[in-house]
Amino acid sequence: MKHSLFIAFFLCLGSFASAQQLTSPDGNLSLEFMEQADGVPAYRLDYKGKPVLTSGRLGLLTEEADLTRGFKQTNLERASVDNYWNPVWGEYNRVRNHYNEMTVTLEQPETGRILNIRFRLFNDGLGFRYELPLQRKMNYLTVKDEVTVLKSPRATATTLAIIESFAHLRELSRNLNILSTETDEGKQKTLTQRSSELLHELLSVEEKGDTTETESSIELNLYALKMKRMVKKTKKG
Repeated sequence: MKHSLFIAFFLCLGSFASAQQLTSPDGNLSLEFMEQADGVPAYRLDYKGKPVLTSGRLGLLTEEADLTRGFKQTNLERASVDNYWNPVWGEYNRVRNHYNEMTVTLEQPETGRILNIRFRLFNDGLGFRYELPLQRKMNYLTVKDEVTVLKSPRATATTLAIIESFAHLRELSRNLNILSTETDEGKQKTLTQRSSELLHELLSVEEKGDTTETESSIELNLYALKMKRMVKKTKKG
């Protein structure tokens, strides 16, 4: 085994034993590293004071060791880098490499195992990786899983909306199948009305952010379904 093993991630609270902060060079992105209850490493990321990633757990599961909890911070190192590198292919022949870095050293007091987590915060994103320095109590390991959590408030809301949309689609599909064979006019009217409501919900757009104008046109009868959707968006000034 070489001097270190690393797993990289590129790109979200309980009571904490300690917290360390890192900002991007322009100050817009702010990372906070903390230890949750039971020594679980975690982090959060804000952009201009607003949460982007929250309650993000960190850690590795290996066949030889559980590197997800029981940690205490033993060291902290910081660095800043601002240089250029030349890619061998791509749109640009010279790329700026500008970031602030924070390396957190964690140790499990019960086992003596050490895990480093190196964070790099750029003006346009976050990168971090796990590093396992050479140590007597862990000469090798087999990684089974990693427990990294990227939890975003917007992503959570979007996931719930997707689940709800699939439920509406299933109900709409059942209604249309029933309508194709239903002969009772009262039931036809009820199913048609409910199907129209489902279509409106599926096509609705929340008036948030840069959405300024929407227009929907829906026609539903026993034999045909016609839909028209227009969304106009403008960027905020």
